[in-house]
Formats: sequence, C-alpha cells, structure tokens
Amino acid sequence: MQKNSVKLWSGLGVALVLGAGGSVATADSAEAAGLHAAPPAHHGLPMTFVAGGESGHGHAHGGEGGEGGEGGEAGAFQGIDEHAATVGQLLLVRGHLAIGTSLYGDGKADDALPHFLHPAEEIYESIEPELHEHNITTLGDALAALAAAGKAKADVAEINRLAAEIDGVVAKAIAEVGGSHLTDKAFLFDVAVPVMQTAADEYEAAFRDGRIANVVEYQDSRGFVWALADFLKAQGLPADDKLVAAVDATKPAWPAVQPPQAPTVEASALRAQVSRIELLGGEYRK
Repeated sequence: MQKNSVKLWSGLGVALVLGAGGSVATADSAEAAGLHAAPPAHHGLPMTFVAGGESGHGHAHGGEGGEGGEGGEAGAFQGIDEHAATVGQLLLVRGHLAIGTSLYGDGKADDALPHFLHPAEEIYESIEPELHEHNITTLGDALAALAAAGKAKADVAEINRLAAEIDGVVAKAIAEVGGSHLTDKAFLFDVAVPVMQTAADEYEAAFRDGRIANVVEYQDSRGFVWALADFLKAQGLPADDKLVAAVDATKPAWPAVQPPQAPTVEASALRAQVSRIELLGGEYRK
C-alpha cells in the first residue's frame, strides 16, 4: 500500500455516525483506559456511511511504508490460526470500503480511490486460498470491479451497489470461514488482536512530528477499529464485555474521518491500550 493512501470501515450497509448512540467512548472511559488526549484539534466532518446489505501493539510490523508488515497489511496476521487470520483480514476489507464509500458520497472521489484499491492490492491475495476452500470465489472480481468504477468516476449509486455486493460476499465469507468459532470468545479475541495491532501501526504512520502526515493511514486505522467493534457486537458480545469495551475505548483517537492536524491521542498511548487488549488473552483463552 502506498504511504499516501487510506483505509476505513464498519460494515457496508451500516450507518456510522461518530458520537451518535454512544459509539465513541467518553473522555472518562478513555482516561480510564490509559488514552491521554493531546491538545484539542479541529475534528473535521463526522463520518456517515450508508449502503445496502447487512446492517484497523507493542511493536510496529514494519513492511513497505509501515503498512502492516511483510506482505502489506497481512503482517500482523501471520502465525495465527488461519481462520481467525482470514476473518480479521475480511474486517480490514470492510474498513477500507467504509471510508471509501463515505468519501465518495461526499464528492471526494480521488480521496476515496485508495480505499477501493487497497483490499485487492494488500489483502485479497493473502485470503484467497482460504476463501476458495469454502467455495467463495467472487470476491476478487468484485473488488476489481469497484476499483475500476472508482477510477472511472462512476456515479454514487453504482459505487454503493458494488460496495454492497462486496459486503454480501464478505458477510458470507465471515460466516463460512468463522463457522461455529464465531461463538467462541477465544476465536473472537484472536481476530481482534491483529486487527488492533494493524490499526495501531497505521495510526502511528499517520502522524510525524506531532502533525498529520498521511491522511490515508489515519483513515485506514479508524476504519479497522470501527469494523472490529461492529463485528464483535454482531457476534453477541455486549457493550460492557471487556474486549468490546477496550476496543471502543480507543475510538477517541479518531474523532472524525477527516483527521485532526495533531493527534488527539498519542501513538504511544494507543499502543499501550492495544497492549492491554493483548493481556486479556488470559481471560478469553480459558
């Protein structure tokens, strides 16, 4: 992925409104989680995404452009259960698409394009073998079609149609690959940790010398976190579940889709919170 690109999501077909419905942790909960706010900054526009269909750690992973380690964003998913790795990377796809469709709907087609390109360029090759084992063979073509439509500046309705089609395939893939494991807290934990590690890497890459340097990386990381939070709740984990609460408590780092000039949460503080999430393994892997 290019350093001047972006990713974000929370599930196509889901409306995401920052600050609505208690989706963002309060200042008190952020402080309790060890997230120390930086000086106030302009928060930009709230992120809203609506489309058809069903309702992003302790150390960087390196890799080209600092994007998720060797193999692009797949770095954090190496060496873990292949089913959890695939589900986690499908959430990254969702994160990318959510920000892309949001930006495209706001008339920012050029800004949206990297988000449409990254799933095919950074993720699909890694998950393709597992998807084919489950007879899910259409995702690659669907991602390519969306990227082509974005390049051609297709109308918003067509972009949303293609995005909703991808979301349907992603939803099926998560159900097929996750299977009965989706009710297993240990499995959900194994999905969550690399997604949060990847988000922390992207967030750190977004800021240099205390100022925004890469809007795309900021948006990528925001999308991954929202996608993960929605996924965990969709599996029946309540808002007060420790894992869900810990993920939600990181959201003040991303006050809006358009990033603040200076970080509202320092990258080191975000990594500390991700480390706390990792430490929940003792409870979730019982």
